[in-house]
Amino acid sequence: MSHHVHLNSKSLEFARLINAITSLNHNNNLRALNDIDSKLISLGHLAGQLGGFVGESESVKKAVENAIIAQITSNEELKNDYSSLVTNLSVSVNSVGKADDTGEISELSERVTQQIKLFEDELSKHNNLNKDASPSSPSPSAELAKLHSKLEALKEVEKLCGFLTNSNKQQNNPTNNILTHLCDGLEKFLGFNKNSKGYDGTGIVYSDIDRLCDAVMGFLSGVLGAVKDENEVTTYDNYITGDDKKLKSVLKLVDSKIGSGRTGLAASVGAVKEWLEGYENTLTEKTSEVTKHLDTLINEIDSDINDVQGLSTYRLFQQYDSCSLIATRMTGHIHLAEKDLKNVDSEMGDKLAPSMKSLHQAVNNFKKSADNKDIEELNKFAGSELDTLRCSVEGKVTHRIISVRETLQTEFQQKIEDPIKKVKTKLTSVDEDLKTWIQAAKKLLQGAVTAAGDVNTDLDPL
Repeated sequence: MSHHVHLNSKSLEFARLINAITSLNHNNNLRALNDIDSKLISLGHLAGQLGGFVGESESVKKAVENAIIAQITSNEELKNDYSSLVTNLSVSVNSVGKADDTGEISELSERVTQQIKLFEDELSKHNNLNKDASPSSPSPSAELAKLHSKLEALKEVEKLCGFLTNSNKQQNNPTNNILTHLCDGLEKFLGFNKNSKGYDGTGIVYSDIDRLCDAVMGFLSGVLGAVKDENEVTTYDNYITGDDKKLKSVLKLVDSKIGSGRTGLAASVGAVKEWLEGYENTLTEKTSEVTKHLDTLINEIDSDINDVQGLSTYRLFQQYDSCSLIATRMTGHIHLAEKDLKNVDSEMGDKLAPSMKSLHQAVNNFKKSADNKDIEELNKFAGSELDTLRCSVEGKVTHRIISVRETLQTEFQQKIEDPIKKVKTKLTSVDEDLKTWIQAAKKLLQGAVTAAGDVNTDLDPL
């Protein structure tokens, strides 16, 4: 957007210029514009000012150079002092095609600046002498008047040279044709002869203020007519409501007022000013509709970054959902901006298209990242593999446990349980043997007791 040049981007300056021209109706100095030289000088200043508005062109250079020549030749003292430079400049102006007059202008500008400094110093000395002089001393008023006249003329020349030496506009400015049409229109009013490459006064001559007003309206008509079909103009003119407020009606009004003098100029300037204001408001509205969505996107970037950084503590599916929501909102802002961009002129749209494309691509990349399910699929795959691994481990562990248990059971049976059973069997056998022995011992003891009792009975009578 930055280097895009529109007539509308300068509309406020253009409106001020129109107001300045209109205010000339109340300036008595306009009555001095009664000869060709003064007209050329005025045209040069106007062309120089507009050169700063729409860029330098051959029409600007010729108009300013003609004004410089007229300014110098209208002062007899300067005419003699600068005759050689004026001659060279005249040859350059009247040459067919583009002339390389940069050297002449630079030389003239440098010399004029030096001369102005000398004249100002000389006037300062005169002023100091007048302060110290006695009342009876003769006053060199005639010489001072000439000096003042030359100084003022040189300052005008310096200003005109400045229009050319200080111009920094691009030569390929698309609005240069505006100035070409403007100067062509004004040349007709000044009586420009294409064969002689000079002004012979056969055109409409400024005999009074009304004729000047007609010339200004002709200028307005030329400018508006030159740009009325430009896309930068028609795009926003179509949005202006009311057919009587559109450029076509305004141009028709201006053309109809040419020849009516001051009265027509007031109406023409009012209509042009109103159209410029409507044009400016429409341009601002349409560009604001684009920028407001981008501003919203910019203002939300920081909070979105913080939100994304804060998602690290959330579960994976929650992170995906949040990022997808942010990306969708960003994409919505871009789509709205692109939609509103279609309402601006094509040249502005073409210049902004690469930037909008880059922005759209960046947002799309973020959205694709947010919508990317690779990690989610990887997570599912990892979960599935872990489940398989768990089942495999559990199966192997179970098998191992069963194997160990069976081994332990076998070993226990063979090395502990079976020997114990054998010992138990032997102990049982021994126990049976002991029981038998005990029974036998009891019987033997019982027999012994009985025998002892019998012996004791037998011994009692003794």
